[in-house]
Amino acid sequence: MFYLDAIARANRMINVLLDGQSVHRVNTAGALRMEAAEIDNLAFVAIPVLYPVISLFGETTGHADGLVDFMRSNSMFSFRVDGDMISGSYDLYGDIGDFSILRSDKDRWGVDLFRMTGPQSFVEWFFTPRDRGGAAPRGYAFSDGRLSKWGDLVTVEDERSLFSIFGVRYLSPKMRRQYKPSSYKTLLYPIRGNV
Repeated sequence: MFYLDAIARANRMINVLLDGQSVHRVNTAGALRMEAAEIDNLAFVAIPVLYPVISLFGETTGHADGLVDFMRSNSMFSFRVDGDMISGSYDLYGDIGDFSILRSDKDRWGVDLFRMTGPQSFVEWFFTPRDRGGAAPRGYAFSDGRLSKWGDLVTVEDERSLFSIFGVRYLSPKMRRQYKPSSYKTLLYPIRGNV
């Protein structure tokens, strides 16, 4: 579908998720966020509402995912859950298409939004250590959807913070799509001192 049609559909989907009180926060990602001319799949990052699960003895035994529960109870969605990823198809008032939602939390929001937006070559370069031609300063590692520094988890509340932590000039999602991998290194700020 074309970009303007995709934006309209994404906004309808965001409104459905927010009206259903299933998410605290949701944002577009992927090709839609990079303003590509054509969009195959509506991609999102969302922080689901989590409800405590209470045992017969009044103890909290875990949490139920409000986003998954809402989607299961709504005939607009046909989907599957694989770890933190929800993917499937939607039928929003006659608009039919595919979607994917990466479930996130407030501590990794910036990392998840960045990696779900892409492009993939930029994300791979970004998390590759600097001494191997990437952007990641010494001590930083990305694994299992989490960013750590010397083994301690790093909270990243937004994309700009992630770029700042890594000493990389911020690029809007649209601009990232226009950069060639051979010119990524021009975005690095010199690192001074022991980072």
